[in-house]
Formats: sequence, C-alpha cells, structure tokens
Amino acid sequence: MSFLEEFDAQVGNPIEQNLVFRKWLALNWREMFAELRDKRPVLITPFFTVVTKWPDVLDVISRNEIFTVMHNRRSMDPSVGPFMLARDGGNENWHEKSVMRSVLRRSDLPKIRKLAAESACRILEDAKAEGEIDLVSKVTKIIPVLVIQKFFGFDPGEENLLKWSLATQSDMFRNPGGADEDIHKANVKAGNEMRDWLRAEIKRRLESDEPLEENAFSRVIQLAKCDPESMPVERIVTNIAGLLVGALETMSEAVVNVTNLALNNETWKQALIDEIEKEDGNVDAIVWEILRHKPINTVVARYVATDTTVAKGEEWETEVKAGSMVLASTASAMFDPSLFDDPDQFKTDRNYSEYLHFGHGYHQCLGKHVGEQVIPELVKQIFSVPGIARIDGPEGEVDFKGGLYPAQFKVRFGSD
Repeated sequence: MSFLEEFDAQVGNPIEQNLVFRKWLALNWREMFAELRDKRPVLITPFFTVVTKWPDVLDVISRNEIFTVMHNRRSMDPSVGPFMLARDGGNENWHEKSVMRSVLRRSDLPKIRKLAAESACRILEDAKAEGEIDLVSKVTKIIPVLVIQKFFGFDPGEENLLKWSLATQSDMFRNPGGADEDIHKANVKAGNEMRDWLRAEIKRRLESDEPLEENAFSRVIQLAKCDPESMPVERIVTNIAGLLVGALETMSEAVVNVTNLALNNETWKQALIDEIEKEDGNVDAIVWEILRHKPINTVVARYVATDTTVAKGEEWETEVKAGSMVLASTASAMFDPSLFDDPDQFKTDRNYSEYLHFGHGYHQCLGKHVGEQVIPELVKQIFSVPGIARIDGPEGEVDFKGGLYPAQFKVRFGSD
C-alpha cells in the first residue's frame, strides 16, 4: 500500500492520519515524498500542511514574516531567553545576528578544520590498537566540543557541554509542540544552568584586566566593554548559549549519518577512500551528496502568521490560514527532479549551493561555515583509517539509547 492509499484510508480520523504520516516520515520518507511530489505536492492534514516541491519549499522558508518561527518560543525562551531562532525581524535578528556573524570570523575556519583533523586523527590512531571505537562518544561529539571550547570560547567543562547540548536540542528540534513534557523540563533546566554559568563568567571577564583570548565569546565581551548598550549582558548570555544549541548534536548526527550510509554502500565508501587518497581530492562534495540521502532534518516547521497561498499559480495552489502550521520538506526538495538531475542517483558534481543541509535564507544556520569544515573533515579522518568497517551484529548499528540523537555507533578497524 502506498502512502497516499494508507493516508486517505483514514479520512475522518485525524489522529490515525497523523500517525500514518509520522510513520512514513520516520521509516520511508523518500518514497512518501516522491509520491507526494508527483500526485499531491501540497498535502493537507488535520494538523499541518506539508510542502514537498523545491520552489514551494524555498517560498515557505524565504517568506519569514508570513511563515514564521514564533512557535519555537515555547521551547527556546524559557531555556536560553528570547533567541533569534524564535524571532522574525526585530533586534534579535537584525542587530544580534550581525554581531554574532562578526565574532564568528571566517579567518578562524582553516584553524577549526586543522583542529578537527589533528584531534580526530590522534583519537582514531590511539583506538586502532583496541581494534574498535565508539565514534559518537570518542569522535563525533568530542571534536565539536573542542571547537566550542576553543573557537566559541564557551568552556564550562566537557560534561556540562554534552549534558546541556543534548537536553536543549532534544526539546527545541525533536519535540514538536512540547509533546513530551519531561523533555521540555530537561531543556529548561539545562538552559537555566547554562545561563547561570554564563552570567558569572561574563561578570568575571568584564571585571578582569586579563587580556582576552581570540574567540567568539571574548570578542563579544570586548564589544560589551567598549559599547555596553550594543550587547547587554543578558543578550550576550542568550547568544552565546545559542552557539551551543545549534552546534554539537547536529554536527555529530551529520557525521554519523554519512558514515553509516557509506558503510552500507561499498560504492560510496570506496568513493570516499579514493578521494581521500588524492592529493587534491574533494571529499566535501561526496559528504554533502551522501548526506542528501539522510539529512539531519527532513522537514522544517513554520507558523503561518497571516492567510496566504502556497504554490500560487500552480495546479496544486493551496490556501493556508493564519494560525496553522506548514512543514516545508527540505529533504524532499533535494530530490525534486525539477532542480536535481537524476535525483535518485549518487552524483558528486552537483551545485553545492542547491543543498539545503544548513537551511536557506533568513534562518540559515548561523554556524553553517563551521559545520562545513568540521563535518567533512571528521568523515575524512574516519575513512582514512585502514580497514574501517561496521561491527557485525546489533553493536554495529547506530544506537540512540532511547534518546533523540545518536548515542553510540561502534566501528572496527582491520587491514587493507
């Protein structure tokens, strides 16, 4: 039975329709979205409207004052304070995003990549003697922690960073509508612990005569010293906390997804290894193309602020009402043949700007350029180890350990 056959069979039963959609989204989103793009590009459900074709997805995530992110306030504001990812327009986006971009300097990117390469190489080299490694706990989470500590300048200790990151991101990005109250409470608790630590650290730094280090946190502190009104303490707290919110779990999951898929597909795995062995190989292009087949997010949610139309002028033109939710499937858009030639094929010569791994437009990921360095570099280091392979049996599968992000993924080493 196809998705639409199963979905339409539940007309008049909204709860069951929602369950059908979520089941297919989790287990077979490629087939579901292919059918929708072909037969029903805009799917109306009792709880939300789903948009699947590239032009319509881009329309939704570009018109930010109509398709807004205000629904994020429930999970973000009690945790890290009024944050740009829950605001459209206003000071949080216009001024503060500019400030944060200025302190996340592009000149740091080669150093970030070098740190990721050297740290991962050392960890993997040490693990070869053991014959296996858990990539999540030893590589895909630890290297982003090092980047956060050294280049973001946010260092309350590794344990706190890991704990706060998992709690905040699980609620903000994987708990729609706050459905699980325990996940929401854990997020609020973690965010408030984070903000308490940041307030104390900012006070210490503002009062200290010690020279500031070269990192994003210190640059914001320096700005606050010179012009206190430009970034009040509470706004520094929220924005530095936000750097953690968008970084650790997402980078880790991206590396796990690419590694897992490549270990399942000998052609993709060999393509990575061959490119790594070239002096001027383009590993990054292979990584982004593999990630297209299992992106971090399959849909992004938007709250409709005013009555409007999706896909205006098309046969599937649809009105959406203020107060409703729209799910724009960035994953589906990246398989739309109207833009992606032979979308089901593995092609590494695609135009990078057409990928939507870091979003698009007004709410494109603030840390995009950091992720563009760390994610492919970690994949490169993992597949540089001779004989890298999946462990047989359940231990060789990605284990979420009951959570919402990968918690364990063991691989073994052999000899070529």
